[in-house]
Amino acid sequence: MVNLLTVPGAFNVRDLGGILGRDNRKIINHKLIRAGYLSDINETGNQNLLNYGVKTIIDLRSPDEVTTYPDKISSEFNYLKVPIFPDDVTASTSTLDEINTRYARDSEYGYERMLQSYRRMVIDPHAICGYRAFFQAILDHRADGGILFHCSAGKDRTGICSYLLLAVLGVNPQRNLQDYLDSNPASKDRINSRMQEAKSKQLGQCFVTSIHDLAVVSLDYIEQPLSLINYEFGGMTAFIKDEIGLSDSDINAICDAFLK
Repeated sequence: MVNLLTVPGAFNVRDLGGILGRDNRKIINHKLIRAGYLSDINETGNQNLLNYGVKTIIDLRSPDEVTTYPDKISSEFNYLKVPIFPDDVTASTSTLDEINTRYARDSEYGYERMLQSYRRMVIDPHAICGYRAFFQAILDHRADGGILFHCSAGKDRTGICSYLLLAVLGVNPQRNLQDYLDSNPASKDRINSRMQEAKSKQLGQCFVTSIHDLAVVSLDYIEQPLSLINYEFGGMTAFIKDEIGLSDSDINAICDAFLK
C-alpha cells in the first residue's frame, strides 16, 4: 500500500513507515520519506513537511540540476547536497526538445538509456561515494527528526537509495521491489503529463515510446543493478558492507533509529 503524502508543489512523496523490517519490527512513521524534486514546492507544501516532522532534506541530484532547479524549501530544514552522480544520467531534467534532438528516431533509446543508467548505479565510483555520503547523512541526522531524500523524479536515484536503505533495515526483497515499483502509481499525474506533452509534439511513436520509458520505473531497470550486486559483488550484504562501507554497528544504529 502506497503511503502517499499530500505536499502541494511536490510529487511522489511517500512515507516508508509501516514497512516490515528486521526482527519483525516496522519502520517508524514520519521518519523516512522519499520524494521527487522540490523545486516547485510552495509555502503550504513546506509547512506540510514541517508539520509532518521532516527536519532534514537530502538532495541526491547533480550539481547542475541543483543550480538550475534549486529546492524552494524553508530555512528551517537541514539541507544536504549528496549527489549520486555528477550529471543527470537518466535525463530526468532533459526537455522534450533536447531528447528529440538526440534520440527521437530510435524507439529503443529510452529503454536502453535506462538500462545503462541503472548499471552505472553500482559500478560508477561516483555512485558508490554518493551512497556512502547518503548513509552517513542518515546516521548523522537520525535523531534530529524526519529525513526526506529526493532526486528529480524520485524514482531512479531515489529508488536505488531507498532500496539500499530498506535492505539495511531488513525489508524482504519482494516488499522492497514493490516500494520501488510504487513510483509508477505515485507519479501517474507527472507521467501522464509527460506523455501528453510528448504526443503534442507530433514527432512519431519512437519519440513517445522513448519518453514513456524514461518516465517510468520497471523491473527490467532495477534488475540491472541487483544482478550486478549478486554476481559481481557477492550479494546485497557484501555490497552494503564492503563497497558502501557500513559496519555492523552502523547497520544496528540505523535499525534501532528507524524500526520499532
